[in-house]
Amino acid sequence: MSKTSQTQSAEERKYLTRAEECKKAEDTAGMVQAYLEASEKFNSAEAQYQLGEYYSSNDDNALANRYYHLAAEQGHPLAQVALGEKYSNGYMGLPRNILLGLYWKAKAIAQKDPAAERYL
Repeated sequence: MSKTSQTQSAEERKYLTRAEECKKAEDTAGMVQAYLEASEKFNSAEAQYQLGEYYSSNDDNALANRYYHLAAEQGHPLAQVALGEKYSNGYMGLPRNILLGLYWKAKAIAQKDPAAERYL
């Protein structure tokens, strides 16, 4: 790993930690801002997944789907599970598409991520 990627990872982690601290303090605006910055500055899959969760819980389907897709395309297993479920069932404004649902679920399964496996 290069020094640059180590620095970026440490910097990205600062934003993610700040977002989690804001979440615990019930500072929703601060949490969203920190995740948005991590997404924009570092293309952070974790931040994008968390934004998908946030927008999903606030019924903003377009933004939720956008961030779930960004995270899933980078290999975030929970985002892949979320998209798999949404496509399989036609949730959140996505068309029901069993093949796309299976595609995203298979991507998550292939990673053998314990957190993702609990949802499959």
